[in-house]
Amino acid sequence: MQIKKPTQQEYKSAVNMLNRVFGKNFPKLLPKLYAKDKDFAANHFVVVENEEVIGAIASIPLEYHIGEEIMPVRGIGMVGTKKSARGRGVMSKMLDSIYQEALDNGAVAMCLGGNLDRYNRHGFFPSGKEYEFTIRKKREYIDKCEEWSFEKLKENDPNINLLQQMHDEQTSYWKRDDFYKTLVNWKNIPYIIKHNGQAVGYLIKQKFLPFVLEIVISEEDIVPCMTAWIKRARVDRVRVNINPYRQDLVDIMLQNCETYHTNSSESWSILDWQRAIEIMLRYKTKSQGVRDGQIVVDIAGEILDISVEGQNVTVTPTKAQPQISLDRNTATKMFFGLDGMYKSHTILDEWLPMSICMQSADKV
Repeated sequence: MQIKKPTQQEYKSAVNMLNRVFGKNFPKLLPKLYAKDKDFAANHFVVVENEEVIGAIASIPLEYHIGEEIMPVRGIGMVGTKKSARGRGVMSKMLDSIYQEALDNGAVAMCLGGNLDRYNRHGFFPSGKEYEFTIRKKREYIDKCEEWSFEKLKENDPNINLLQQMHDEQTSYWKRDDFYKTLVNWKNIPYIIKHNGQAVGYLIKQKFLPFVLEIVISEEDIVPCMTAWIKRARVDRVRVNINPYRQDLVDIMLQNCETYHTNSSESWSILDWQRAIEIMLRYKTKSQGVRDGQIVVDIAGEILDISVEGQNVTVTPTKAQPQISLDRNTATKMFFGLDGMYKSHTILDEWLPMSICMQSADKV
């Protein structure tokens, strides 16, 4: 049994094996990675035995932009083992390989979806944050629905660059090297939103439902736009996912929604606690302001001195006595998870959480 980077032939065999294992067509399901014009062989590991690929895993370099900060992340996906090879530790060996590669390439964290029982023991824990709102039509905008139109976005649409610019102007976003193919991941359907014929944003919907998985639009337009979308879909209400760092949209939706839910976003394994805390706390300090303070934290044996003074954030290794000790699971959720999940009765309660947010189209 050999774990290695695949040759082109092994890569093709791996994709075919993953199609069979999951009963999917990944070139159609994940075109940003597996379309014919893409070659991410170098971002996979395969397990080969007797010249046959019996396991495969993807480790895709991603960039999380938050304010002026950039966090390098590895998106883990397509973790598959041939049925006849299961129970022999193939998946564990692949995860060990991608873990070391991520460290060697300076990744701060890894993220994945999937069975939590399977990945918890490898250091992945549910964290991050997603907001989902349910909204009905608003009477005051029903008579103006004809002002709004929704056109399916095509790959060669002249508005693509404008829409990507709107996406990249958000406070929190994931870099999209191929904007269109990212939007159509997971068989989702993107639409240009037009108001009186002018492109003012975009949304992504599920293939068979009007559920809005992502929307980029101005705060003054979102409620009349959603009223027109609901009328177009001939339903009473729709669910809408909102980027948690679009506080302008969150505030408007809270005022107009019927219900809302907060969910975790993927499972996360923090590789570099020092950099992860520094990046996210620096952003929060600059954007929202936090109280000055200092604390020494032990995270699974790694002791860090965390300090905020004005807008200066420092996170440094120390041998000082920790004021609080956390395991990786608790630390991941406390630092980067949902609001109010854990209380430490320290300055951390005022600083945390510093949620990492990932929307559906960006998931691997």
